[in-house]
Amino acid sequence: ASEGQVICSKLMFLMDGMDSVMKARTYFALGCFHGSSSSLKKAKAYLEMARNLFQDADDDNSSVRDIADIEIKLNGINASSDVDSLRSRYEETLAK
Repeated sequence: ASEGQVICSKLMFLMDGMDSVMKARTYFALGCFHGSSSSLKKAKAYLEMARNLFQDADDDNSSVRDIADIEIKLNGINASSDVDSLRSRYEETLAK
């Protein structure tokens, strides 16, 4: 296991004692870690958990944008060449 995977495992173990905002931040960090690797589905799941916890705590967070970025990667879209898709996702985010 890589050093990053070991740290992720330790964070997951420690989550039981955390409040909801700290859990959300941990899920967000886990999502970012996995989003930079080949585990995009896992990254999306962690970012969605973070988003839900942040919404429950009325805490403003950019996880919606990060989830959209992961979805773009999962769908194999080249974000730099698909400006219309990015624009629509941006407008959807603003509407929420």
